[in-house]
Amino acid sequence: MSYNLLPCKMIPIPLRPSSSNTIPLKPIGISSNTISSTASNSCTNASHNTLINMYKEEILTDCVFKVGNEKLNAHRCVLASNSLVFRRMFEQKDTLEAKNGEINIVDSSPKCVRALLDYFYNGEINKEILEKLVFELFVVAHKYEVKSLMVICEHMMVMKIDPKNFATCVDYSQLYNLPLLEKACIKYIASNRKTFLDSNEWKNLKELYKDRAFTLLEETLKNEF
Repeated sequence: MSYNLLPCKMIPIPLRPSSSNTIPLKPIGISSNTISSTASNSCTNASHNTLINMYKEEILTDCVFKVGNEKLNAHRCVLASNSLVFRRMFEQKDTLEAKNGEINIVDSSPKCVRALLDYFYNGEINKEILEKLVFELFVVAHKYEVKSLMVICEHMMVMKIDPKNFATCVDYSQLYNLPLLEKACIKYIASNRKTFLDSNEWKNLKELYKDRAFTLLEETLKNEF
């Protein structure tokens, strides 16, 4: 007896109401206008919970992330529905990832990749994890074209600018073309100019990124007058 196997269907990941320590999948500042019936919400939540349980219990997983010494199992259809990069990766049958389902990650930590997968399946991300991994997580989101997560990471960078990470924020704002973060850096200089311009962080920034430091200072002066 033979069976015809149905191809894995692209599954749109539904959103759950976010808890106080998580950030939802939708970009910050955008609310949903969708109205669903109670029965529909109940069915959606049940399907979502089933998907999460399949991820946690590794039921019918068909791909694996190899990150350092760790292996993280996942479902191709979930990855493809959240990232065009993963979708193209699996659609091209001649790629190693499509053939054996193995995705080797050498430029990120297991914690970061796990946070990315949790975001795909849960539709939200823990605030504490986001604060700790925001720069690394942004790079991964950019690599796999997860734009909603990039927006969330940029907002967190804006909220958490301080003397220690200021140079990194400036670097990211230029490297990844993040105007919101760049404006936040300019505002930070303006708000702390009496102390920050004499700090070691500013001196280091001028040494490493002389042109960028000058541009930031110029923009700050323009906004002041």
